[in-house]
Amino acid sequence: MIKFLTTVAIVLSIYICNAQKNIPIIALSDFKIKFPKAQKINWNKEINGNFEASFQHDDKKTTAKYSIKGEWIETKKSILVAKIPPAVGASFKREHTKAKIKSIYKIETAKQFKYEIEFKDGSETQEVIYDIDGVVVK
Repeated sequence: MIKFLTTVAIVLSIYICNAQKNIPIIALSDFKIKFPKAQKINWNKEINGNFEASFQHDDKKTTAKYSIKGEWIETKKSILVAKIPPAVGASFKREHTKAKIKSIYKIETAKQFKYEIEFKDGSETQEVIYDIDGVVVK
């Protein structure tokens, strides 16, 4: 009985915290399905009205974005250099010969995968986003 009451209390507290941020139920349900092993979840409402969940998933720093209506927009997950497609790695090396990579993220949307590379070139930190073929998209 104590276990049951503890579980109810935890679920209720999560619900109350999420309700205060007005996170759509559709987003919460989709999140639980997509990321059943998520830990250290923190929801924020962005200036544009979208919602972003920051969390750990499979020991990787991850974020998931949802629209005001609760529709999934994208997932951004940190990855190792060895996990980027060869075309992305080749393009980056060709364009940024002296750069030191700080972090790499794989961005998944409904239409495509993109790769964001944050790097330091001299004293300046920059980022570039490639599509899966190594073409710069931002």
